Amino acid sequence: MDSVNPLNILKLLEMDYEQDFQPNDSPSDHDKLLKALIKDFLDIHINQAGSPILARSSL
Repeated sequence: MDSVNPLNILKLLEMDYEQDFQPNDSPSDHDKLLKALIKDFLDIHINQAGSPILARSSL
């Protein structure tokens, strides 16, 4: 599997959602909670796999 660049994924998501949500909007409490959950999920997978590339391919 080719490696995935998370920043490219974020750019693609931004293009999809920028019509409904503005980047200048302040993050809500729900946004911050979701960020923490995603970060924890990715950290666990990266630590278990031993590398970001393996972690991404196991998602």
